[in-house]
Amino acid sequence: MPKINANSTNVILFDVQEGVAVVSINRPDELNTFTTEVINGLTKAFSLIANDDAIKVAVLTGTGRAFSAGLDLKMLSAESDVFQQHNQGQHTAFIKAISECPKPVIGAINGAAVAGGLELALCCDFLYASDKASFADTHAFVGVIPGWGLSQKFPRLVGINRARELSFTGRFFSAIEAKEWGLINEIYPRDELMNTVLDLALKITEADMPALLKIKALMNQGWNMNLKNALEYETQISVPYSKAIDMTQMEQRLEVLKSRTR
Repeated sequence: MPKINANSTNVILFDVQEGVAVVSINRPDELNTFTTEVINGLTKAFSLIANDDAIKVAVLTGTGRAFSAGLDLKMLSAESDVFQQHNQGQHTAFIKAISECPKPVIGAINGAAVAGGLELALCCDFLYASDKASFADTHAFVGVIPGWGLSQKFPRLVGINRARELSFTGRFFSAIEAKEWGLINEIYPRDELMNTVLDLALKITEADMPALLKIKALMNQGWNMNLKNALEYETQISVPYSKAIDMTQMEQRLEVLKSRTR
Protein backbone atom coordinates (compact mmCIF):
# COMPACT_ATOMS: atom_id res chain seq x y z
CA MET A 1 0.00 0.00 0.00
CA PRO A 2 1.30 3.48 -0.77
CA LYS A 3 2.69 5.54 2.04
CA ILE A 4 0.63 8.49 3.20
CA ASN A 5 2.24 11.85 2.46
CA ALA A 6 1.10 15.45 2.76
CA ASN A 7 -1.11 15.15 -0.33
CA SER A 8 -3.01 12.13 0.98
CA THR A 9 -6.49 12.27 2.48
CA ASN A 10 -8.54 9.65 4.31
CA VAL A 11 -9.99 8.45 1.01
CA ILE A 12 -7.12 9.09 -1.43
CA LEU A 13 -3.63 7.80 -0.73
CA PHE A 14 -0.89 9.59 -2.65
CA ASP A 15 2.76 8.55 -2.70
CA VAL A 16 5.70 9.40 -4.93
CA GLN A 17 8.83 7.25 -5.14
CA GLU A 18 11.56 7.48 -7.79
CA GLY A 19 9.42 9.53 -10.15
CA VAL A 20 6.34 7.28 -9.89
CA ALA A 21 3.16 8.57 -8.24
CA VAL A 22 0.75 5.97 -6.87
CA VAL A 23 -2.82 7.17 -6.36
CA SER A 24 -5.08 4.78 -4.45
CA ILE A 25 -8.79 5.14 -3.77
CA ASN A 26 -9.10 4.20 -0.11
CA ARG A 27 -12.69 3.28 0.74
CA PRO A 28 -12.28 -0.52 0.81
CA ASP A 29 -15.37 -1.16 2.95
CA GLU A 30 -17.47 0.75 0.39
CA LEU A 31 -15.85 -0.86 -2.67
CA ASN A 32 -13.98 2.40 -3.35
CA THR A 33 -17.16 4.09 -4.55
CA PHE A 34 -16.96 7.76 -5.43
CA THR A 35 -17.99 10.45 -2.98
CA THR A 36 -17.41 14.16 -3.39
CA GLU A 37 -14.26 13.75 -1.28
CA VAL A 38 -12.95 10.96 -3.52
CA ILE A 39 -13.69 12.91 -6.68
CA ASN A 40 -12.06 16.08 -5.37
CA GLY A 41 -9.08 14.06 -4.14
CA LEU A 42 -8.55 12.44 -7.55
CA THR A 43 -8.77 15.83 -9.25
CA LYS A 44 -6.17 17.28 -6.89
CA ALA A 45 -3.85 14.28 -7.18
CA PHE A 46 -3.75 14.25 -10.97
CA SER A 47 -3.41 18.02 -11.15
CA LEU A 48 -0.32 17.67 -8.95
CA ILE A 49 1.02 14.89 -11.17
CA ALA A 50 0.53 16.94 -14.32
CA ASN A 51 2.36 19.95 -12.91
CA ASP A 52 5.22 18.32 -11.00
CA ASP A 53 8.27 17.71 -13.22
CA ALA A 54 9.64 15.25 -10.66
CA ILE A 55 6.72 12.90 -11.38
CA LYS A 56 7.13 11.00 -14.63
CA VAL A 57 4.53 8.22 -14.38
CA ALA A 58 1.28 7.72 -12.46
CA VAL A 59 -0.37 4.51 -11.25
CA LEU A 60 -4.05 4.47 -10.32
CA THR A 61 -5.44 1.66 -8.16
CA GLY A 62 -7.77 0.87 -5.28
CA THR A 63 -7.36 -0.62 -1.82
CA GLY A 64 -9.09 -3.80 -0.72
CA ARG A 65 -11.04 -6.09 -3.03
CA ALA A 66 -12.35 -3.51 -5.50
CA PHE A 67 -10.83 -1.03 -7.91
CA SER A 68 -14.05 0.98 -7.81
CA ALA A 69 -17.76 0.28 -8.05
CA GLY A 70 -18.48 3.79 -9.34
CA LEU A 71 -20.64 6.43 -7.70
CA ASP A 72 -21.78 5.84 -4.14
CA LEU A 73 -25.53 5.43 -4.66
CA LYS A 74 -26.24 6.21 -0.99
CA MET A 75 -24.60 9.56 -1.51
CA LEU A 76 -26.74 10.20 -4.57
CA SER A 77 -29.94 9.81 -2.58
CA ALA A 78 -28.63 11.91 0.29
CA GLU A 79 -27.12 14.72 -1.78
CA SER A 80 -29.37 15.36 -4.76
CA ASP A 81 -27.02 17.84 -6.45
CA VAL A 82 -23.97 15.58 -6.37
CA PHE A 83 -24.84 13.62 -9.52
CA GLN A 84 -25.39 16.75 -11.61
CA GLN A 85 -22.32 18.42 -10.16
CA HIS A 86 -20.08 15.60 -11.37
CA ASN A 87 -22.03 14.76 -14.52
CA GLN A 88 -20.38 17.15 -16.96
CA GLY A 89 -19.26 14.47 -19.41
CA GLN A 90 -15.64 14.73 -20.55
CA HIS A 91 -15.54 18.15 -18.85
CA THR A 92 -16.03 16.56 -15.43
CA ALA A 93 -13.00 17.74 -13.45
CA PHE A 94 -11.58 14.43 -12.22
CA ILE A 95 -12.21 12.61 -15.51
CA LYS A 96 -10.47 15.40 -17.41
CA ALA A 97 -7.57 15.51 -14.94
CA ILE A 98 -6.87 11.80 -15.49
CA SER A 99 -7.69 11.35 -19.17
CA GLU A 100 -5.81 14.53 -20.15
CA CYS A 101 -2.86 13.99 -17.82
CA PRO A 102 0.25 14.52 -19.98
CA LYS A 103 2.19 11.84 -18.06
CA PRO A 104 1.65 8.09 -18.62
CA VAL A 105 -1.15 6.75 -16.40
CA ILE A 106 -1.22 3.01 -15.71
CA GLY A 107 -4.35 1.47 -14.24
CA ALA A 108 -3.65 -1.32 -11.75
CA ILE A 109 -7.04 -3.01 -11.55
CA ASN A 110 -6.88 -4.88 -8.26
CA GLY A 111 -10.53 -5.98 -8.12
CA ALA A 112 -13.99 -5.13 -9.40
CA ALA A 113 -14.28 -2.17 -11.81
CA VAL A 114 -17.99 -1.54 -12.25
CA ALA A 115 -20.00 1.21 -14.00
CA GLY A 116 -18.25 4.50 -13.16
CA GLY A 117 -15.31 2.44 -11.89
CA LEU A 118 -14.95 0.93 -15.35
CA GLU A 119 -15.16 4.43 -16.84
CA LEU A 120 -12.40 5.50 -14.47
CA ALA A 121 -10.23 2.60 -15.64
CA LEU A 122 -10.79 3.66 -19.26
CA CYS A 123 -9.25 7.05 -18.46
CA CYS A 124 -5.88 5.33 -18.01
CA ASP A 125 -3.40 4.82 -20.85
CA PHE A 126 -3.38 1.06 -20.38
CA LEU A 127 -4.42 -1.48 -17.78
CA TYR A 128 -2.86 -4.35 -15.88
CA ALA A 129 -5.22 -6.43 -13.75
CA SER A 130 -5.08 -8.93 -10.94
CA ASP A 131 -6.45 -12.42 -11.42
CA LYS A 132 -9.25 -11.42 -9.04
CA ALA A 133 -10.35 -8.44 -11.12
CA SER A 134 -13.79 -8.32 -12.71
CA PHE A 135 -15.58 -5.78 -14.86
CA ALA A 136 -19.15 -4.74 -15.63
CA ASP A 137 -21.17 -1.91 -17.10
CA THR A 138 -24.33 -1.74 -14.99
CA HIS A 139 -25.45 1.78 -15.95
CA ALA A 140 -28.69 0.57 -17.57
CA PHE A 141 -29.70 -1.30 -14.43
CA VAL A 142 -29.22 1.77 -12.23
CA GLY A 143 -31.13 3.94 -14.69
CA VAL A 144 -28.36 6.26 -15.87
CA ILE A 145 -26.27 6.43 -19.03
CA PRO A 146 -22.47 6.69 -19.19
CA GLY A 147 -21.17 10.24 -19.23
CA TRP A 148 -17.46 9.77 -18.65
CA GLY A 149 -16.55 8.06 -21.92
CA LEU A 150 -17.57 4.43 -21.59
CA SER A 151 -20.15 4.39 -24.41
CA GLN A 152 -17.46 5.47 -26.88
CA LYS A 153 -14.20 4.04 -25.53
CA PHE A 154 -15.52 0.59 -24.58
CA PRO A 155 -16.77 -0.37 -28.08
CA ARG A 156 -13.52 0.84 -29.64
CA LEU A 157 -11.55 -1.49 -27.39
CA VAL A 158 -13.66 -4.65 -27.25
CA GLY A 159 -15.77 -4.26 -30.42
CA ILE A 160 -19.20 -2.74 -30.87
CA ASN A 161 -21.22 -5.98 -30.75
CA ARG A 162 -19.53 -7.23 -27.59
CA ALA A 163 -19.86 -3.82 -25.94
CA ARG A 164 -23.57 -3.78 -26.73
CA GLU A 165 -24.04 -7.23 -25.20
CA LEU A 166 -22.15 -6.34 -22.03
CA SER A 167 -23.82 -2.97 -21.54
CA PHE A 168 -27.31 -4.27 -22.36
CA THR A 169 -27.02 -7.23 -19.96
CA GLY A 170 -24.81 -5.77 -17.22
CA ARG A 171 -22.92 -9.07 -17.21
CA PHE A 172 -19.73 -9.26 -15.17
CA PHE A 173 -16.72 -10.49 -17.08
CA SER A 174 -13.37 -11.75 -15.88
CA ALA A 175 -9.83 -10.51 -16.25
CA ILE A 176 -9.18 -13.41 -18.63
CA GLU A 177 -12.01 -12.29 -20.90
CA ALA A 178 -10.90 -8.66 -20.61
CA LYS A 179 -7.42 -9.61 -21.81
CA GLU A 180 -8.74 -11.74 -24.68
CA TRP A 181 -10.83 -8.77 -25.86
CA GLY A 182 -8.03 -6.22 -25.59
CA LEU A 183 -9.36 -4.25 -22.61
CA ILE A 184 -6.37 -5.05 -20.39
CA ASN A 185 -2.77 -5.83 -21.28
CA GLU A 186 -1.72 -8.40 -18.69
CA ILE A 187 -3.00 -10.39 -15.68
CA TYR A 188 -1.01 -11.07 -12.51
CA PRO A 189 -1.75 -12.68 -9.15
CA ARG A 190 -3.26 -10.07 -6.85
CA ASP A 191 -0.27 -10.07 -4.49
CA GLU A 192 2.13 -9.51 -7.42
CA LEU A 193 0.15 -6.85 -9.30
CA MET A 194 1.47 -3.67 -7.70
CA ASN A 195 5.12 -4.75 -7.69
CA THR A 196 4.85 -5.68 -11.36
CA VAL A 197 3.20 -2.39 -12.28
CA LEU A 198 5.75 -0.40 -10.27
CA ASP A 199 8.62 -2.20 -12.02
CA LEU A 200 7.06 -1.31 -15.36
CA ALA A 201 6.54 2.30 -14.30
CA LEU A 202 10.19 2.59 -13.26
CA LYS A 203 11.25 1.36 -16.70
CA ILE A 204 9.12 4.09 -18.26
CA THR A 205 10.88 6.75 -16.14
CA GLU A 206 14.11 5.88 -17.96
CA ALA A 207 12.72 7.20 -21.25
CA ASP A 208 13.48 10.67 -22.59
CA MET A 209 10.47 12.38 -21.07
CA PRO A 210 9.98 15.21 -23.59
CA ALA A 211 9.86 12.63 -26.39
CA LEU A 212 7.63 10.28 -24.44
CA LEU A 213 5.13 13.03 -23.61
CA LYS A 214 4.99 14.04 -27.27
CA ILE A 215 4.40 10.42 -28.27
CA LYS A 216 1.52 10.10 -25.78
CA ALA A 217 -0.01 13.34 -27.06
CA LEU A 218 0.38 12.19 -30.68
CA MET A 219 -1.33 8.87 -29.97
CA ASN A 220 -4.17 10.44 -28.01
CA GLN A 221 -4.84 13.15 -30.57
CA GLY A 222 -4.50 10.76 -33.49
CA TRP A 223 -6.97 8.37 -31.89
CA ASN A 224 -9.66 10.98 -32.54
CA MET A 225 -8.83 11.33 -36.26
CA ASN A 226 -9.07 9.17 -39.33
CA LEU A 227 -5.80 7.56 -40.41
CA LYS A 228 -5.01 10.05 -43.18
CA ASN A 229 -5.40 13.07 -40.90
CA ALA A 230 -3.60 11.35 -38.05
CA LEU A 231 -0.57 10.61 -40.24
CA GLU A 232 -0.49 14.23 -41.39
CA TYR A 233 -0.72 15.35 -37.77
CA GLU A 234 2.23 13.12 -36.86
CA THR A 235 4.26 14.72 -39.65
CA GLN A 236 3.40 18.21 -38.43
CA ILE A 237 4.64 17.38 -34.94
CA SER A 238 7.54 15.00 -35.58
CA VAL A 239 9.41 16.86 -38.32
CA PRO A 240 10.10 20.09 -36.38
CA TYR A 241 10.70 18.08 -33.20
CA SER A 242 13.33 15.92 -34.93
CA LYS A 243 15.08 18.97 -36.36
CA ALA A 244 15.50 20.38 -32.85
CA ILE A 245 17.00 17.21 -31.31
CA ASP A 246 20.40 17.64 -29.69
CA MET A 247 22.30 14.91 -31.52
CA THR A 248 25.23 15.17 -29.10
CA GLN A 249 23.02 13.37 -26.56
CA MET A 250 22.05 10.57 -28.93
CA GLU A 251 25.14 8.38 -28.44
CA GLN A 252 24.67 8.37 -24.67
CA ARG A 253 21.00 7.47 -25.01
CA LEU A 254 21.83 4.63 -27.40
CA GLU A 255 24.34 3.23 -24.90
CA VAL A 256 21.69 3.28 -22.17
CA LEU A 257 19.28 1.53 -24.52
CA LYS A 258 21.85 -1.15 -25.37
CA SER A 259 22.47 -1.79 -21.68
CA ARG A 260 18.77 -2.56 -21.22
CA THR A 261 18.80 -5.24 -23.91
CA ARG A 262 21.89 -7.08 -22.73
